[in-house]
Amino acid sequence: MRLTSSTGTRLLDVESFVVSALESALRPGEIIETIHVPARPASAQWGYFKSCRKTGEYAHAIAAVVIDPPAATARLVIGAIEAAPIVIKNPLELFGGRITGDYKERFDPQVADTMLAKAGIADAAQRHIHVNVLKRAIRGAAA
Repeated sequence: MRLTSSTGTRLLDVESFVVSALESALRPGEIIETIHVPARPASAQWGYFKSCRKTGEYAHAIAAVVIDPPAATARLVIGAIEAAPIVIKNPLELFGGRITGDYKERFDPQVADTMLAKAGIADAAQRHIHVNVLKRAIRGAAA
């Protein structure tokens, strides 16, 4: 992201932009000038799922995934209104150490639960909701 103000510009990665729930890293007088989004390879699949009590309210859990089995790569993010999004740093662990065409079946909810606990989600019920939202985003991933 390129952020601009009357005093100059600065570059910021998107992981650093969302500081906490409903709070960004924008400084007073600063605007977002550019967001660089890399082109998604044709082989990549993506999925998104959110959980909320009523339609239209803020989500209690959100998951967004981009998975590219031929490249053996994945990018997974979990978020909600309580805190900044969690970018899963080592997604290979969630799929038994490798990302292949059968990644939907290889997803391990217990590993996801452990990762979320280490990321600071202490409440088991909250982790359960986040793991299920992540599972649904992965299972719903398509080209």
